[in-house]
Amino acid sequence: MGRLRTLAANADFRFVLAVWALSRLLFLVVGALGHAYLTQASPGGFPREPGGLLNYWANWDGGWYTTIAQDGYFNSASTSFFPLYPIAIWLGTHLGGGGAIWGVAISVAALLPTLWFLYQLTERLFDRRAARGAVLSLALFPSAFFLNAVYTESLFLLGTVGCIWALRVRGNLLLACIFAYFAMLTRNVGVFLLLPLAWHWFQRRRELGSGSGLYVVFSASGLAAFMYYLWQVRGDPLYFAVAQQQTWGRAFTNPIDTLGKAWSTAVFGARYAFHPHVMFAGTNAEPAFKASDTFNMILLFVLVFLLVMAIGRLPLDLWLYSLFVMAIPVLTPSPFWALTSFSRYFLAAFPIFCVLGFELSRHWLLRWVVLSASATWGVYLTLLFVTWRWVA
Repeated sequence: MGRLRTLAANADFRFVLAVWALSRLLFLVVGALGHAYLTQASPGGFPREPGGLLNYWANWDGGWYTTIAQDGYFNSASTSFFPLYPIAIWLGTHLGGGGAIWGVAISVAALLPTLWFLYQLTERLFDRRAARGAVLSLALFPSAFFLNAVYTESLFLLGTVGCIWALRVRGNLLLACIFAYFAMLTRNVGVFLLLPLAWHWFQRRRELGSGSGLYVVFSASGLAAFMYYLWQVRGDPLYFAVAQQQTWGRAFTNPIDTLGKAWSTAVFGARYAFHPHVMFAGTNAEPAFKASDTFNMILLFVLVFLLVMAIGRLPLDLWLYSLFVMAIPVLTPSPFWALTSFSRYFLAAFPIFCVLGFELSRHWLLRWVVLSASATWGVYLTLLFVTWRWVA
């Protein structure tokens, strides 16, 4: 209790708490209003969202996670979804309540410590003003409504940001590896945490002792256990990648081809993306699919710009982590829309938000223009998502 009182008295934590509460409330209210008053598109995909309170936050992938939580891995395609988040939802439903409300609760709750870890990490890398900018940038990012949704984004960020926070703020390799263990059980790109973990261990190996290398090995044991399960059940430890290819057509592709196709679909989708009256007209979800690569291409340009800005500002291991995490959707595109889900995947490259926070902290006018535009765009995307229109 004494530690909680100390934390509550901390002005920096109160800032993070306020940003967390107000940003989550913004998206929750917008989602509720959109679901109540806008025309719903014809639902797409299988499995469908569950019944119950807040089920409109479990559209698209949320249906997969809640069904896995209820029935386990029920077909080959479902094995492309990593197990930690469905397990957490399953545990919650055994306390009472539906899968959707537990999925939202887990996502919203996980974001608070994530933002606090991000604040302290950015303060360590830059300064206090940059830390505030980083927290605001992530909380109000256009796709940050996914941090409310029945998706893995928030839980995955808790594992990844927590891992790097433990390394660079606490200097605790074991704690960092525990966070990484859970991150690798949440998303496949969590494996890239092995880069900063190994780098940190190598630099401090004499201080930490030779046995400390086992901590890094331990961090991958959860992923190894999931791969062993897939080997036993499906005959292939990498079956999660096979399922992605067989179900959604994702396979390694020449990135030049990916970017060329993405540009074509982005240009075509612009006729819909900037015309909300077309996007929300009737029950046809097709305009939202076509507009998605327009949004994704804009964010790809933002990412490339920030990666360039981050050279020399981010530690090399964090810069490479961001690069590798964001390279995967470009190297394994959807055959239909080349940058499918890129706006959501962007959130995983959290060190980029440290740099964005630093840049925005130096220019107050730019900061409020960017944050206002970002939040407005986020409201638009939230309304698309809760009415069964594709975003990511």
